[in-house]
Amino acid sequence: MELVIHGLLFASIHSLLFTYFANSQAFMEDVKIRFYYDDLVTSYTDYHLNSSIDIVSHPKFELDRPTVLYIHGWLERVDTSESIIAISNAYLQRNEHNVLVLSYEKLALMFYPIVVRNIPRVGKSAAFALLEMFRKGLDISRFHVIGFSLGAHVSSHIARTLRHASYTIPRITGLDPALPLFYQKNTKQLTKKDAKFVDIIHTDGGVFGVKVSAGHADFFPNGGQRPQLRCGRLFEIFDICSHFAAPHYYAESVTAKETIFVATNRLNSSDTAPMGYNCPATASGNYDLVVR
Repeated sequence: MELVIHGLLFASIHSLLFTYFANSQAFMEDVKIRFYYDDLVTSYTDYHLNSSIDIVSHPKFELDRPTVLYIHGWLERVDTSESIIAISNAYLQRNEHNVLVLSYEKLALMFYPIVVRNIPRVGKSAAFALLEMFRKGLDISRFHVIGFSLGAHVSSHIARTLRHASYTIPRITGLDPALPLFYQKNTKQLTKKDAKFVDIIHTDGGVFGVKVSAGHADFFPNGGQRPQLRCGRLFEIFDICSHFAAPHYYAESVTAKETIFVATNRLNSSDTAPMGYNCPATASGNYDLVVR
């Protein structure tokens, strides 16, 4: 019986490793940038990374506008992702930005540790594609990267790679950056070193999201932990409501007609800053607020 168990275990590990290596090239070929235009998430063109330079030549792409790049998290599909739809719709409704989404869904649907191990590869590949776009006229000074969950760490690797080419991203927004297998000794993740300004929204700290401060400005709505007030009170480990609250809060801040989500600095009650879209680059420290 022991030999049978060991044999089954070996076969399972072998199968997992074979699947990983067999699909590694396939999922990298699937990484693409989606360009949304008009005012609907149904209006878009997909570009594989090796042809993404053509985005800046698209008739609907406006070089005089700021550009936002959104990066999704684990288990999200580009066509049905709750966070992608919320963020993209918000920016399309605002109608002031070029809206891009970095999709790596084939990888994102794989076993979590495999996804984590390949996050640097996705980030570096995306950075090389963006580098060509910057050289063709995309203005990096008006470029904003937003990453949700694992996407926040993809943004970190994009930033690190661009920095080696002497390009620095002005702003990265981390939406509840993923905690599992990150923020440990010798791991690489989103920190305030990755951009001129890094703001982070914490909503599921200590479970799916990181609990500690990692940006120039860190916002902790409702304590930054589950359950967020819009979610159920039952504590279930696989409940993702509080984790996904971060992109929803951010999307609301994009479409709001006035400043919302004003937060107070923990160390200075006279220092306030809006969480989300309107967060100023002068914000610094940890900020608290209640979101109902």
